[in-house]
Amino acid sequence: MEMLGFEPESSANFVITGDWHINLSKHPEWHRDRLFKLVDSIAKTLSRKHNYYKIVVLNGDIFDRATPTLEEIGLFYELLTYLKESLVDKPLHILLLAGNHEVLSKKQTTFDFLPRTAMFHYAKCALVTFGDTWFHLVGHPYIKYIEPNTVLGKKNILFSHYRSELQFAAPEVDNDIVSKKYNLTILSDIHYDYSPRENIHYTSSPFSTKFIEVDSFTLEPSVVYGFYELSYSAGKISHKMTALDLPSKFKCTLNKEEEIITFINAIREQTTNHIYKVVLSFTPSSELLSQLKAEEKIVNVVIQDATPVEIDTDTSEIVDELREGNTEGLLEIILNNIDVPETNKEQYLQTLRGLLC
Repeated sequence: MEMLGFEPESSANFVITGDWHINLSKHPEWHRDRLFKLVDSIAKTLSRKHNYYKIVVLNGDIFDRATPTLEEIGLFYELLTYLKESLVDKPLHILLLAGNHEVLSKKQTTFDFLPRTAMFHYAKCALVTFGDTWFHLVGHPYIKYIEPNTVLGKKNILFSHYRSELQFAAPEVDNDIVSKKYNLTILSDIHYDYSPRENIHYTSSPFSTKFIEVDSFTLEPSVVYGFYELSYSAGKISHKMTALDLPSKFKCTLNKEEEIITFINAIREQTTNHIYKVVLSFTPSSELLSQLKAEEKIVNVVIQDATPVEIDTDTSEIVDELREGNTEGLLEIILNNIDVPETNKEQYLQTLRGLLC
């Protein structure tokens, strides 16, 4: 266990954020823009408390692929530089954990091969102490080593990246054990605000990373995106989810022609630059179809009855899942790209498992 030194009686303000999934293969300028908006939000949050240590925990899956492109790596360093330059009143400490998307092998991750700079510290399995509180940082390759220090009178807080109980897959770590051993656990990997136990919380992704269904009238997603904020001062800890409204990928299903104009007017009024995939359950007039395709925020239009369902993912991502024999990972990709009512997901999963296995 690596020890990271700070003045033990200091106060600290943490922002814990993960699941950025940097991937510039589609809409690169739009993706860059929303990442810089995210960094602005982090800087504003940390600026509120002037005499606190400022610590950002990048909680895994910062990259979408374990072998990011040079452009994506360059963007990562640009973002960290911009964040550091935005905070000048007290040094900023950036602690970086690996997520499952950054795992190259059992012993190596993407971050083992990135140039070492003073901008961040790659914490494979580390411990940060402030007063009576010990903060444990455990990257995805090391989750089997999750074990708090049992020193009497010490609080133990865990930052890590692993999958909890979900319909499509078994948990990677037993949350009942984690819940008993740690006073508080803040995780990434699940892309929405989720608390599998009273003292275990997911940070959510700061924005949607795939096209998520929204209501055609409200255009509101059913989940909250953001990051987690934690403050430590004089032995007292407070924490909360901070919701964000950053540019996201949304999917909207329209069922009749009258809804098209209403939808177009609604997205024009939005101040946040979301992008949309529109699924039509009917064949519209050529004029209305042209209007949809002409909208800057609409990047894909699918006529369900006339066009095969398009999969919004790299072919390489599917091939990787097949190569690794990861049937459940492939199922997740399929479910993210077809229209399945939430209440019927388990039934679809059982059918797909039977076809794939």
